[in-house]
Amino acid sequence: MRVVTVTNDATILEEIRFLERDPLWMFDYYNGSHDSLEVFSFIHSKHTRLVILDGDFICEASGRIIELLKKMNQDLKIIFLTSDSSLELGRTISPLGIHFYGIKPLSPGVLREAITCLLKNNKSQFNLV
Repeated sequence: MRVVTVTNDATILEEIRFLERDPLWMFDYYNGSHDSLEVFSFIHSKHTRLVILDGDFICEASGRIIELLKKMNQDLKIIFLTSDSSLELGRTISPLGIHFYGIKPLSPGVLREAITCLLKNNKSQFNLV
């Protein structure tokens, strides 16, 4: 299964490196331009079922990118991480179909657990049975 990670945060990348050892999952990493169209195009081109978005990396475009992704694929699973703990951002992002919303810095293991639980709970949907 393909997982796209959009971040340049070393802590996030370190947390998900444990999954790379499993041949069942393939990771694509985006840490290029912060342009929302480029981010969206990269994610869409990978035909993924799980996206890990770092809101600090994509800044104001978070909501728009998530809206577009969900319009293209309603079954897409999204993990959203940010250091912005404002209620305004939470109110904007949460109704868009986020499966895990994390405020950075995350406690060690929280992101790994979220990914693992999300994938375990959706094995049949991901054709992993």
